[in-house]
Amino acid sequence: IEVVGPIDFVGSNQALPITKKVKIAVFDTPPTNYNNFPLTASIEIGLAETEVHLQFLNDIIDVSKNTSFIVCIKPKRKALSNQKIEKYSSSVSELSKNENVLLLNPEISARRLIENSEITISFPFTSPSLIANFLGKKTIYYDPTGLVSKKDKGNSNVLLLSKKIELKKWFLKRDNHKIS
Repeated sequence: IEVVGPIDFVGSNQALPITKKVKIAVFDTPPTNYNNFPLTASIEIGLAETEVHLQFLNDIIDVSKNTSFIVCIKPKRKALSNQKIEKYSSSVSELSKNENVLLLNPEISARRLIENSEITISFPFTSPSLIANFLGKKTIYYDPTGLVSKKDKGNSNVLLLSKKIELKKWFLKRDNHKIS
């Protein structure tokens, strides 16, 4: 068996925004109806809730204010419509009104955004951080609840930050040292 790395989706050729600020690629995971997956740990510890996914974005946006960073939110490709997703999408649209936030076209490929960003942040344990790690880019998982174990092997050797205070310390260190 040969491991070849991530397999890319074909994405939109739409230009990525040009900015003088340092781009942070943030990959959200909209809440979904997990009735088809009743035994997932995400449901058991409450990570599937809309509020958790919004807290993920709100925390990142909040700690990036007044820094050299701009948050580039890359939504998942068009999802099936349901009440949870509509509420979530509406809230994300509101968040994009922040001056340090860009809401990107969901059809832009994850790889292209990661390649053109300095840092990638994703929800535990989703593939964008694995892609960033493969490409040698700075990446973290962020768990706003602190419920995901730092010993979980699902992290695939990607740093897992828990709760806003840890995220803030990490951001400040990167802002002061310009990404190191």
